[in-house]
Amino acid sequence: MRLKGSGGIYVFQVIDWYIAAITVYVITILECIVIGWIYDLCQQVAAVVEQPVADRLCQLQGTERFYDDLEVMLGNRPSRIFKILWKFITPAILATVLLTTLTQYTLPTYGDYQYPVSAGILGWFIALITALPILIWMLKTLFQAKGSIKERLKQSFQSNANWGPSEKKYVEVTKESHM
Repeated sequence: MRLKGSGGIYVFQVIDWYIAAITVYVITILECIVIGWIYDLCQQVAAVVEQPVADRLCQLQGTERFYDDLEVMLGNRPSRIFKILWKFITPAILATVLLTTLTQYTLPTYGDYQYPVSAGILGWFIALITALPILIWMLKTLFQAKGSIKERLKQSFQSNANWGPSEKKYVEVTKESHM
């Protein structure tokens, strides 16, 4: 409701300045890293397919697993250029933009209006609070896992038993595509 009033554009500018310039980049970089390097189908597949197929899938890199799932969903595999984009180019560009944004940081402005320092503090708070659920779930997963820190990290990158298609017909299609 604060955005509808006469000062709404000023509130919107603070939200936009911090969420669009910081949080979106951080979350998108993390998504590229997960898809390109971490995406793990191994545990889920091992529960529904024969061991040789599960062993093959456990050796694939993140993008190969993602390609397999996209092929099931879309009917064809994406171009190989996406593998390079997801793993290297997009994260590098996004990290460069984020670092440039952070090193050239100034308080928000709107026209000739220069926001006070308190608006900057509020903006940083908004940016952090929108990304905080990622950190909370990451820490929750690490603390709930058993074993050493290294084992906990390894476990945190694996899918849980509930992950996957909810309808059996899609589980079968997924299983067939991985054979």
